[in-house]
Amino acid sequence: MNPLLSKIIGIFCCLIGILAMAIVPHVLYWPGSLWLLGIYTDQAAKVTIGIVGLSFLILGLQLIIFSKSRVITRNSFRGIAVVGIIGLFAVVIPTAANSRIIANLTNGSEIKDIPLKYAGNKEHRFLVIGDTGHRSERLGPMMELIGSMHDDHPIEAAILLGDMLDADEPFDEAVQFQFIEPFKPLIDRGIPQFLALGNHEIYDGHAEGAIAHPIFNMEGNTYYARTFADGELTVFFLDSTRIVDHPAQLLWFRQKLAQTTSKWKVVAMHHGLMGSDINHGPDERRYHFLEPLLHGENGVDLVLSGHNHFYERMNPIKGTVFITSGHGSNPTHQTAPEHPETAFRMIQTRGFLIMSLGEGYLDIQSITEDGEVVDGVTLVKDNLRVAAGE
Repeated sequence: MNPLLSKIIGIFCCLIGILAMAIVPHVLYWPGSLWLLGIYTDQAAKVTIGIVGLSFLILGLQLIIFSKSRVITRNSFRGIAVVGIIGLFAVVIPTAANSRIIANLTNGSEIKDIPLKYAGNKEHRFLVIGDTGHRSERLGPMMELIGSMHDDHPIEAAILLGDMLDADEPFDEAVQFQFIEPFKPLIDRGIPQFLALGNHEIYDGHAEGAIAHPIFNMEGNTYYARTFADGELTVFFLDSTRIVDHPAQLLWFRQKLAQTTSKWKVVAMHHGLMGSDINHGPDERRYHFLEPLLHGENGVDLVLSGHNHFYERMNPIKGTVFITSGHGSNPTHQTAPEHPETAFRMIQTRGFLIMSLGEGYLDIQSITEDGEVVDGVTLVKDNLRVAAGE
């Protein structure tokens, strides 16, 4: 081969290797995450792609340094073909498959990979979204998308994870501009909204207005519980900003957990208890405070939170799944290593959750503002199983 052409190809291979190892502006996000291309893969794939990237870099250097050696050049091209095939399996297949996890909460946690499919045929559906108070011009189109999803299969209620209002302005102006206007596609369709207070509602002086406003269905309470799906699901909306210093709320939560007869118990709160140390990070103080109730005899199946402006799902911890969904409007651009129990994480992308309740299962899917399903988990009880691709 012409030595000049060999060097050009070698430089190109080096660039591919560097890109695959995720050296991009402002972000070093695990070898092989390919964040720049918007590809999110699991940890095994990330490591594999990192190795592929390093291999391309080494092969490229070989082509540049030994460009006049035909034997090394020929072997280098063979090596490129091999690592290229490995890269194809490591990136394209995991990304296209988009598997979800089935966690059996009755007989311990079991992991099954099944094709991820948009949940359009489940019995009861709920929207989960948080931290939209940082209103973006892209929030309106996302609400239109959710409205069209409701038209396809009705959404029974919207679970709001707090910081829906964060402007330092009078409540009437804030609720109109930051909530009623952008959420109009949902309000016009009659989807009821249920708010868990966030720190901004409280510290910006909007809590009193929010608990009294009929749009949020709080009926004058800063914390409350609502039952859905013919009694099968109870959602506990906690005031996480003040719960540590509020014994009455803790006592109420303990009593309600013991009294509920619902098969599924879900907590909706603003502050994240478990997760990666990004943005505000996990609130270990609140977690240790609530831990005996979350995982006790009357423990909960799922904890939904916002506050941190990204999406993250944890592996089941003592039988409870923790999900952060604070990426409703302005997702964070920060990054950090994943929490050891992180099952899936997505940063720098807006989105929401669709929670679907069927006979014996609770399905949660993470959907981007463009309507792409990027992650999901199905919680299973009573030894019932969800067929792949249902």
